Amino acid sequence: TGHLACMKKFKENCGLQIYNLGTGKGYSVLEMIKALEKASGKTIAFKECPRRP
Repeated sequence: TGHLACMKKFKENCGLQIYNLGTGKGYSVLEMIKALEKASGKTIAFKECPRRP
């Protein structure tokens, strides 16, 4: 996916750039984590915190 390609680029390069890969449909952070786990076949560690006020 495009998000995985961006993450790999960030890992390889200290002179980072930001890419907007918007599709016109919103997704939650948890939905993105699950999609990245599925695409990569790896578990992503994350910490759930209270919602921001």
